[in-house]
Amino acid sequence: MEFKYPPQQPGQPDPNQAQQFPVAQTLSFRDDQKDDLIRFQLDLSKTKSDIRHWLRGDEPIVKDGKEDWSVNKNTKYQVLNDFGIREVMRIINMYLTKDVIMGSISEPMINRMTQDIAYELNGLFFSKHDEIGLDTPSKKKNYTTILVPIMHIIYITLGRAKDGEERKGITETRNIIESYVNTPQSGVKIPFLGRRFK
Repeated sequence: MEFKYPPQQPGQPDPNQAQQFPVAQTLSFRDDQKDDLIRFQLDLSKTKSDIRHWLRGDEPIVKDGKEDWSVNKNTKYQVLNDFGIREVMRIINMYLTKDVIMGSISEPMINRMTQDIAYELNGLFFSKHDEIGLDTPSKKKNYTTILVPIMHIIYITLGRAKDGEERKGITETRNIIESYVNTPQSGVKIPFLGRRFK
């Protein structure tokens, strides 16, 4: 026996009839979600910001359930001084870009780029150690504790461009979302977006 809702009151929509929505409006909203997802995936600002906070000696904290940083107000605990931080970020910013991540780079080339960056930073630390804040015997002795973590982050980030994998992933994400957008079924949960569209 087929279930039916009781007759609707005057002026109310019939629940037994499938409700129609403006297709253009629905697609526009979903396109916004798709663009936001891809923009977030390619955004390297948090990676760079985390490096900058770490060089300033800021402490990672959780505030209101979200990751944040407690600003270090004592320059004694800065890993590098402000000039040193700017110089390091200048080098990093040349390599960690959206264009690089969306490229197609072979593994040997990724290794070469990582090595080149390491040489640049190493040269900076040795040639301008006092100017950039490596001005104590302890800091000079342990400068590798600054260099190695930065190089790991850079290597992992550049690895996203290995053989065009990031670009392929973006294309696959677009195709998956568009296939759900074009599905006439209502109440379908679109992967990655975490909400239902009805």
